[in-house]
Amino acid sequence: MNSNRAILLIRLSAMGDILHTLPAATTLKKSFPDRKLIWVVAPRWRPLLEGNPYIDEIIPFDRTGFGSLKQFWNRLRRARAEWAFDFQGLVYSALLGRAARPDVVFGFDKSVAREPLASLFYSKRVPVKGPHRVERNVQLAEAAGARVLTREAWIPAGTPEGTLPAGPFVLASPFAGWRGKEWPLERYEELSQRLNSKGIELVLNVPAGDLHAVAGLRNVRVRSSSLSFD
Repeated sequence: MNSNRAILLIRLSAMGDILHTLPAATTLKKSFPDRKLIWVVAPRWRPLLEGNPYIDEIIPFDRTGFGSLKQFWNRLRRARAEWAFDFQGLVYSALLGRAARPDVVFGFDKSVAREPLASLFYSKRVPVKGPHRVERNVQLAEAAGARVLTREAWIPAGTPEGTLPAGPFVLASPFAGWRGKEWPLERYEELSQRLNSKGIELVLNVPAGDLHAVAGLRNVRVRSSSLSFD
């Protein structure tokens, strides 16, 4: 039995999926307050977790070079977690859980894992139910004996980036990690016209690398922030 009573939580990305995992992290910490909760996350999404009172340590999974990978590997091994939870459901995230050498790796059953092969690397496979990711993630925590179940999600206050309208506005993020998730850009032109007729401004939150793609849209205010897409 591992002498360390730490819990390793793996959810590397993306923005929405990390937010959907926050209640499970809260559930684990409230159910096992004497255990250290460590979250492994992609560096770009670390601001979503910093300052969270239910997370004791954040380990960024930085794959930009050998040095950063070595540093990550050393921190992962030093964590000496007793339990690991793979909320990502991918083969490589499952392997990260195994690499930490915990006593138990909790993960989704192959019937619900994003990549069914990932379940081969779990020592505890959980056939979660329900339509929403929040519910499924909390059920994964419950499989370890968590009893203080909650949907509470601590969200950082953030810091101002750019300017926003003084009057009523709608904020939209037109880009996603997969183009198939995106609404056609020309629709935002039509949306802006409808909103403007009601005295409401449309603001698009766009990553710096995609600013050129929305340059032709009229009656739309464009801003860029560090958390714009995945």
